[in-house]
Amino acid sequence: MNDDLVCRLWQSTPAGAEKDTTQMLETIQKRARAFQRTIFWRDAREIGVAAVMVPICIYVAIQARPAPLMSAGFLLTAVSCLFIAGWLWRSRRGAPLPAPEDSVTAYGRALLAGYDRQIALLRTAKYWYVLPIYASMLTIYTGIVANTAAPLGRLREQAPARWLLGVGFLTAVFLLMTALCGLVWWLNEGYAVRKLAAERESLAALLPG
Repeated sequence: MNDDLVCRLWQSTPAGAEKDTTQMLETIQKRARAFQRTIFWRDAREIGVAAVMVPICIYVAIQARPAPLMSAGFLLTAVSCLFIAGWLWRSRRGAPLPAPEDSVTAYGRALLAGYDRQIALLRTAKYWYVLPIYASMLTIYTGIVANTAAPLGRLREQAPARWLLGVGFLTAVFLLMTALCGLVWWLNEGYAVRKLAAERESLAALLPG
């Protein structure tokens, strides 16, 4: 009787179930490769920019030594680039890649964990990415203001229209760099996090259970 029941259950299993599982695994693997490729090129781009910017900023800082604040700002920019590159490199460590021979569930869960790590990374971008950049820009900007304060003071008496133009320009620069940093913040913690969360939910819906 039990043998007959097992036989009927086996016969009732869909003939294409194994094929469906293989197709599901292939779909998940394809998404995993696309996800890992996106993360790799993002990190490569940021680390590459840091490799270019660090020597340039150090050189400019040395040349700008007569203006201490500007020199400090460019040195801080170099340090910020190194910090961001190091933080991204650190985030890649301890993140095992899914093994192709894993089951659909194991492979999918490993990929979901990768999404979770990236979402957590982007949700803190204001601390390790935006803040260092903004602090560097503010330091350089403060140095520019300090260097132009005396000439602007003279213009105020001699040519009020030119003084107003200079003050307006400095104000516009401040607003522009603040807006750019705000945009970078939103792109990371707003747009990118929502996009990754939607992709994660889509992937989770594919997994058994």
